Amino acid sequence: MTTARSAWLGMLGTVLFCLPAVPTTAATLFFTTHGPGENPVFSNPTLTLVEDQVASLYLWARLGENEVINGLGLDIMGRGNQAVIPLRHSIANPAVDPIAHDSFFADEMEDIKSLGVKVDRRWMSVSQRYMGWDVPDEQGTYKLVRQFRAFTVGFGGLTNESAANDPTYDPDLDAFLISRLTLKAEAPGTVEVYLQTNWWTISYATAQGGPEIQYGVNDDPVDCRDAYVRSARPDATIAVLPSASQIVPEPPSLLIVAWLAAISMTRYRRAI
Repeated sequence: MTTARSAWLGMLGTVLFCLPAVPTTAATLFFTTHGPGENPVFSNPTLTLVEDQVASLYLWARLGENEVINGLGLDIMGRGNQAVIPLRHSIANPAVDPIAHDSFFADEMEDIKSLGVKVDRRWMSVSQRYMGWDVPDEQGTYKLVRQFRAFTVGFGGLTNESAANDPTYDPDLDAFLISRLTLKAEAPGTVEVYLQTNWWTISYATAQGGPEIQYGVNDDPVDCRDAYVRSARPDATIAVLPSASQIVPEPPSLLIVAWLAAISMTRYRRAI
C-alpha cells in the first residue's frame, strides 16, 4: 500500500469537527425563492401562496475568505400553524472535476479512486432522515426536514477554489446552491422557517474557516460546533391565503331580498 493510500485511509478514519481557525468572515446560509439562473436575491424572503399551490425555497451557502466547508448537518424548522407541508427536499451534489475542485489532492487522486471513494461529486455522502410535520416544541417549532446531512472527507466540499468548477455556483449571488425544499400550501396561515444545526453540526477543513456560521440576513454569527443552534430571526416566511373557492360570496337570494327591501323603502317614502 502506498504512503498516499495509507495517509488517505487514516483520514477516512478521522471524524472532522468544526475547529477553531484563522479569523475570517463567517459563512452564510440563506434561503431564496428563486433558483439558479432565476436572479435569486440575498434576503430573508417572504413567499405568499394560496391553498394547494406548490412552490420552493432554495438554500444557499456563501463562503467567507479562504473557507472550506467539509460537512453540513442541518434541520429545517417551521414555526406557526403548519400551513405548509414539505413534498421534496433535494440536496445538490453536482458532478465536479476532482482535481479542479481541490488541487491539493492532485498527486494522490489515482490512489483515492482505487479505494472506491467517490471523487467526482461535491459530497461523498448525502442523506436525510425524513420530511414532514414533527411534534412542536414549547415555542411551537417543528421540523420540516430532519437530520439533513452532506459531508466529504479530506477533499471536495465547498471551497472558493471550486466556484468555477461547480455548476450550482451563482456568481451574482456569490453562493453555492445547497438544496431545494418543495412545499405545498395546506391551509391558511403563516409559517416562519428557521435553520439549525443538528447533531452532525457543521465541519470545516482544519484552520480554514469556522467556527462561526451566519443564518440568513442580519443574524448574528453562531458557533457551528454546537448542535441544535437555531437562527434568531426567521430565515424565510411563508404566508398561505385561502383559495378562491373558499371565499364565499353573498348568496344571490340575499342580494335580491336587499334589493326588494330598498325598493319598498323608496315607495314607502314617496307615499308619505
